[in-house]
Amino acid sequence: MSVTQMRTFGRTGESVPGMWIDEGNGVVRAGDWLVLSIGPEVLDRRGEVLLKEKLDEVGIARADVVRVQDVLAGELKAGWPLHRLQRFRDTGLCRYVMIDTHDAREAEWIASNAPVHAVGVQYSTTDMAVRYRVFDIARIAGVALVGCAMTREDIALQSATPDLTCVIAPQNVIADCVPLDGADVERLWDAYRLNTPAPLPLRGAHPPEFGA
Repeated sequence: MSVTQMRTFGRTGESVPGMWIDEGNGVVRAGDWLVLSIGPEVLDRRGEVLLKEKLDEVGIARADVVRVQDVLAGELKAGWPLHRLQRFRDTGLCRYVMIDTHDAREAEWIASNAPVHAVGVQYSTTDMAVRYRVFDIARIAGVALVGCAMTREDIALQSATPDLTCVIAPQNVIADCVPLDGADVERLWDAYRLNTPAPLPLRGAHPPEFGA
């Protein structure tokens, strides 16, 4: 995947650019799409009101993607937060829902159990754990995986990883980024798994907080 190549956004069947630009203040641009980043407070009972207020701040009536950050899988397991995510679409506040994750087990549970279209994942030369199981699970579930990059090294790796639909990165680190060669990606993966075992399996359908 080059940084400009268009990719299919999971089961939606829609095309998005390989690079999404984080403009700050909760706004991410993905070509013609606007992605709105918001915290876990959007899952509270006033979530729809808070989301509408954020949309008003940006000056739009509907986001293409609502990206929920800093939420744990265990906080989603209760019925009403998952219902809230669905309500955002039903009421026309967004077209699609994405949840950011901090580790591979969180990403695995959310890709398998939450009504989302995309999962934001951490993926770098020092943390490639999502490749053990999450890539396959997301592919089967039709969930797009979105890399979150802060450095040019992360962009180079993530943009060369076909299982990542796209990469979110600040504008100031995107310039002149070139994806790694595929053979280099595989060498990094081989080195990683030699020293780092796969994450512990989830306990049935329980979130990671319930242990292995």
